[in-house]
Amino acid sequence: MEWQFKRPDVRSVLRVWPALVALAVVVLLSITTLAIDMRVDEDTTARTTELVEDSLRSIALADELRHQAYRLSRANAAADDIADIRNRITLAERAYGPIATGLDESVQFARLQALLADLQNDVSQLSPEARSDRLATIEPVIQRLVEINQNDARIAEHRIALVHQRGLIANVVDIVVIVALAIAIAIALRRATKRQRSLLAIHLASLDERAKELEAFAARTAHDLKGPLTPIVMGAEFLNEAKEPRVRTIGARIRRSAERLSGIIDDLLALSVAGHPQPGHVRVAPVIAEVIDDLAPALADADVSVHVDDVTAACSTGVLGQLLRNVVTNSSKYRSPERKLALQIEAHAAGDLTEISVIDNGVGMDPHAVAQATQPYFRAVNASGTGHGLGLSIVKRTLESIGGTLELASKAGEGTRITMRVPQV
Repeated sequence: MEWQFKRPDVRSVLRVWPALVALAVVVLLSITTLAIDMRVDEDTTARTTELVEDSLRSIALADELRHQAYRLSRANAAADDIADIRNRITLAERAYGPIATGLDESVQFARLQALLADLQNDVSQLSPEARSDRLATIEPVIQRLVEINQNDARIAEHRIALVHQRGLIANVVDIVVIVALAIAIAIALRRATKRQRSLLAIHLASLDERAKELEAFAARTAHDLKGPLTPIVMGAEFLNEAKEPRVRTIGARIRRSAERLSGIIDDLLALSVAGHPQPGHVRVAPVIAEVIDDLAPALADADVSVHVDDVTAACSTGVLGQLLRNVVTNSSKYRSPERKLALQIEAHAAGDLTEISVIDNGVGMDPHAVAQATQPYFRAVNASGTGHGLGLSIVKRTLESIGGTLELASKAGEGTRITMRVPQV
């Protein structure tokens, strides 16, 4: 059956930049609102302080001038007192002048100055009744100045309230805009997330389907490639029964070549489907014993020691067995010609993982070879054993697919330690 993957239309995915632009606008509006509020508060505070201080000072100075005018109008005022009064009136007028900024206030202040000047000039010639009359003339002017400052304070208060009201309206507008943009962003992101999940589901389904097709194709290809090897092996067996030694030697070579080719095909099949191992739960010790027994001919002249705790692995017996066969076979192939192969297999628990180590005293690898050892088809330059460089890549892919890891440590001329960490559950 031919399977066709329908490519999703990329135009159906919402673009990200509108949401990012809206988010930037929200941030900019928030910063702008904060800056405006801070500026308005600062200006309002400064202006309020200035107006309040001016009003209070104006009223206080007007009261001071009223008090000095009252003192000056008294009949029993001594000459020293009059001099002090005049000095105080002069100081108060100098202080009041710069803050009398309004037109009406300026006019009234000028009038007050003229009245006070007349009173000071004529004080020694006026009768008590005349002084009282002059004081009665001054009092309304001072009262008017007080009223003007009180009215200015009320106007300032109204303006301050208006500024706060406008700031509040601006904040409300900004908040409405920000909330609207935030809702739009949330809707856009929700729609984008929904569509991306849909596309991801389609993509995962297509990957799963293609993986199944790849596995089926690999199995068919392996079967088709192994088919022609059967008569070759049978022919090699027939040659092995010949009486002539040379013919038997050729037959043995043909058989070994056929077996090597069959192994390559099996490894290629395992590499193509290693991402989908069979699940399971198995005790490690029996699997190690079975692998050692299967590889007994290759390990006949080796010193093999096993130190295995009662641990388990979250995979099937076949998967764990294949992992161990690949690693132990590597140790057997790459043994040192200078010494007898010493192979040590250990297994123990390491937290939630089972750690399985295979240590040998073989030819070892240099740092460059260690870094490349798990790449498909890589073989070290100094490798003397047979192989095609797929064993460790299969081990690594299989371990990663079940949540495990592979660690490789080696030193040229001394040996190699391969550690497989497999989840227990």
